[in-house]
Amino acid sequence: MIGYMKNKGFIPEKFYNKMQEKKTKNENEIFILFFMINLLIIPFTIKSVMEFKEKPVESQVNVSYIKNNQVDLSNINTWINNAIRDDIEEVNIDSNNGEIIVDGLEKAGELDSEEQINIKDVTRTEEGKYKLEVNLNE
Repeated sequence: MIGYMKNKGFIPEKFYNKMQEKKTKNENEIFILFFMINLLIIPFTIKSVMEFKEKPVESQVNVSYIKNNQVDLSNINTWINNAIRDDIEEVNIDSNNGEIIVDGLEKAGELDSEEQINIKDVTRTEEGKYKLEVNLNE
């Protein structure tokens, strides 16, 4: 009615009321359409939820337990003494096993001759360096 009062000299009141009724009817039809769609979808949704609820949960997480071993300080000192050298490029150590990257084979021989570190495997990298798979002599 506010819109009619604003333009009351131009638009007949009967026409304005008819337009408002038509607009309300269209809005109600759209509401009913969405309501019916929801009523059709609800059974499928409930079925999916019930299937999900009944299905046992499968564990997707692989759990690994790590033993809490006591760390021997002499092993740590041995790794540090052999890793901090000018001829060693890179060292990766994990649980008394590791990899050491050196420039030449003579440096690998020096490590093996000290009898603290055992060299298990030697491979040559793309850069021309040597990768030594090592472990401690215990």
